[in-house]
Amino acid sequence: MNDLRQQLMTGRITPQEFATRLEAAAQAQRIRDLNPTSVKVKHRWKTAGLLLTLSLAIGWLGLEMAKRARSRRRTGVSGVSRAEGHLGRLRLPMASGFVGPAFVLFGLLVALPGLQALLWAFTRWDGIGGAPTAVGLFNFKWLLLESDTFWYALRNNLYIMIVPTLVVVPLSLLLATLIHRGVFGANFFRAVFLFPNLLGGIAATLLWMNAYDPHGGLVNAGLVKIGGWLHNDWLSSFAAYPWLSQDNLYRALIPIYIWMACGFNLVLYLAAMQGIDPELYEAAEIDGAPAWRQFFTITLPLIWDVLAISAVFIVVAGLNTFEMIWLLTSQDPISQSHVLSTLMVATMFKEFAVGRATAVAVIMFVLVLTGSAVVLRVMRQRDTVRD
Repeated sequence: MNDLRQQLMTGRITPQEFATRLEAAAQAQRIRDLNPTSVKVKHRWKTAGLLLTLSLAIGWLGLEMAKRARSRRRTGVSGVSRAEGHLGRLRLPMASGFVGPAFVLFGLLVALPGLQALLWAFTRWDGIGGAPTAVGLFNFKWLLLESDTFWYALRNNLYIMIVPTLVVVPLSLLLATLIHRGVFGANFFRAVFLFPNLLGGIAATLLWMNAYDPHGGLVNAGLVKIGGWLHNDWLSSFAAYPWLSQDNLYRALIPIYIWMACGFNLVLYLAAMQGIDPELYEAAEIDGAPAWRQFFTITLPLIWDVLAISAVFIVVAGLNTFEMIWLLTSQDPISQSHVLSTLMVATMFKEFAVGRATAVAVIMFVLVLTGSAVVLRVMRQRDTVRD
């Protein structure tokens, strides 16, 4: 319905075509209701590729863990080292007093709801009346093999995770290095770059919604003004450009992500750089090493662990994106504008398909866990090889 309405409002289809396609969709739904467990296979190779990638990643992680365990046994390194002055292990009653309350809260508020969601993923239920009906793996098969929207959403998550990052990480490293080297106004720039993180995702999104307004927004007005100064007709053509239309949405997200993510990563990298011994730079300068060589031979290797943590944050943020897309699409994205989290919410609260929505949540959990583990392991393995 959303897709057809968007095509109608943008003039891509006529009202007659809208009515014909909507009736065809309704007829397809009536046929589905007669056989609710049927799956029309449309994405066989995409599903095979995704499952193969996950299997290889999990298998590789398992081999790496086994290799690490064998290495520890061979070298005689125990899991717990007794440093000088160590007080010994806590007795069970005392340890329970420290860990017990947090463990109970975690179990009640996180573990049990997560387990319940996992069970719902294998059922069909509208969340309102009646009891859930067990359907086995149907929800997962339908999402992976038939749903076009699921694959649009996964593609958009990968876009958000990769494309802005190609700018954010190098730019954050550059700015952090300049501030660390003592550029003029370093404290001022540090506060300015960190400011977007103080706003929160929703407030920042609302600011950019006003900036991207087609008529009078800061972005279009600025581009038109610059076009007038430069006598550039292409820039002047942005007078009423609809940046936040669902066709242009993901291109418009790149400046927002750069603006919001640079400050956090800059502070993270800068904190790591400030922990580097200044004598290393002094020795490099005495040896005649230029600034760029000092960066690649001293700075980058010594902050590699922080880069690994930053990479994990990027993976998690890219796969868990929600509020920005939800707000910029007026809480009603079309199929090609969804990300996994907005698809989950729309499926739960608009289609009342609880089982399918929790299946999306389970897939998101698997992707986030596997992606984070692989990125962290690859970064740390490279650090070990370099050492």
